Amino acid sequence: MVYFTNHGFPALLPLFTEGYGRFFQSLYTRIVFSTFLSGRDLFFQERVRHRVEGVLVAEFFTFALWYTVHKFPGIPDCFVMGILWKAARQKYRYPNYLSFILLSVILLIGIYAGYRMRPDSVQGRFLIWQVIGSKLPEALWLGHGSLEALYMPLQAEWFREHSVSAYANVAGNNVYAFNEFLRILFETGIAGFVLFVLLIFTGCRHSFRGNQKSRDAGSVFLAILSFGFFSYPFSIGLIITIAVVALAVIAGNVSSPVLVKKGRWKTGYRFVAGLFLLSLPVFICFEYRQEKRADRLLSEAQSDVSVLTGTGMINSYRYLQGNADFVLCYGKTLFNHRQYAEALPVLENACALKPSSRLVCDLGMCYQQAGRNAEAEKAYLSASFMTPAYIVPHYHLFNLYRADGSPGQAAIQAEYMLSMQVKVVNTSVLRIRNQARIFLQNYRPKE
Repeated sequence: MVYFTNHGFPALLPLFTEGYGRFFQSLYTRIVFSTFLSGRDLFFQERVRHRVEGVLVAEFFTFALWYTVHKFPGIPDCFVMGILWKAARQKYRYPNYLSFILLSVILLIGIYAGYRMRPDSVQGRFLIWQVIGSKLPEALWLGHGSLEALYMPLQAEWFREHSVSAYANVAGNNVYAFNEFLRILFETGIAGFVLFVLLIFTGCRHSFRGNQKSRDAGSVFLAILSFGFFSYPFSIGLIITIAVVALAVIAGNVSSPVLVKKGRWKTGYRFVAGLFLLSLPVFICFEYRQEKRADRLLSEAQSDVSVLTGTGMINSYRYLQGNADFVLCYGKTLFNHRQYAEALPVLENACALKPSSRLVCDLGMCYQQAGRNAEAEKAYLSASFMTPAYIVPHYHLFNLYRADGSPGQAAIQAEYMLSMQVKVVNTSVLRIRNQARIFLQNYRPKE
């Protein structure tokens, strides 16, 4: 956040960065911006409207271009290639079928090149799609709910059933489907997936039947959808904002007999839209106050531990207990200050919202500090199946069995840590393996 706000971007930038707090959901920004574009005819005269739109859109896409260059360097390259392709096609008048064939060949070459350069990334996607696909039939019509909350336990369950798998070395902590259509089908089932497809169809239909502005917005929307087959654009605030704005532009150029009468907005719609726009600042200010207070309290807790259990933090946690980022930061702060009893219920909530192998290990340590060794063992085992090529969960099991007076179980974990394939061999892995080797040298099994 500080990096963005120190680089002098103009008026629209605070909508995405400064002042919204660490945990502020970007959904409100999308609603405000898209509502402004789609409802711009409600409050502005023609000349004023075009000037305001021009400034906002120019600033928005300036920031979007800068952001994509830093975060997604391949997207500007594709954009430049598209411009050159269009210019060449206008000059040489390629037939449509030839353009389709050439673009398909380029796409296939790009996919193959990506696989050759990043085979682990491609294999990781195959694993994620298999894990999600294996659970789709269990709630096919209405969906399972949030993938962010469910994926890592599902991955652990999948590796329990496939203990010997070539995917073990590429599995990591993940909350994305790397295919937005698959994610929507998993989370909302066939019912939500059909609604999503209808939205796409309706938007594209009105886009390519509309004016030039609608067609341009439709092209942007389709480009984002194409990235959704292999990535997670709808999980990135800026990209989903662009998608919503594109749909808003398309909707703003559609004349609906339900809303428009003789070229003017109907009074009822004008009143409802105006009331909605006026209520948004009140709602946003209230949310801003809650989020900013949570930010400030967590910052103060770094130097004053008593803040973590004060009334202000407890109230913030009560209000934000459904916000995975806040709950995770609050629980980790309690854990890092060794307040294990207070951290335990918070980390349990964090694991329900956004679990990961490391977070489950922290929860297991809290159980261990509370003397609940059976639950600690269960947590460590779950973490070890979430990421089979990570040595830390097995190290926690090794220490748990030693402290619990089970040297035989500890020896099994020590032998496994020495022989297992790890994703990255670093100093921590070498240190853990050295401890396991020393333990086995001194271990004498009972006869």
